[in-house]
Amino acid sequence: MSPEAGEPAPVAAVLDAARASGLLDPDAGALVLLSGGRDSVCALDVCRCLVGPRRTRALHVNYRLRPEADAEEGRLKSVRFQENAAEAISRGVKDFVDARRRLARAP
Repeated sequence: MSPEAGEPAPVAAVLDAARASGLLDPDAGALVLLSGGRDSVCALDVCRCLVGPRRTRALHVNYRLRPEADAEEGRLKSVRFQENAAEAISRGVKDFVDARRRLARAP
């Protein structure tokens, strides 16, 4: 029996399609770039169901380019996803540029 047994048919269909795609490897973990929109929140939920909450991470970068950006970040911080899942919230362009520099130097 699948872990999502008892889910409504549309939810089960999404999980089945994601599983069949082969894009998620439960042994590798997952990183979801989280905008806060419905599609990225759905992607986060799918990854947590198929990869597991401990192996799923979310990253949201607030560039502060729009007036509502701080409110969106606050909403993402306040959302209670599954227990033990980690959300990393980065602020500003400097964080993004620093991260890109570190990745470029990585072996």
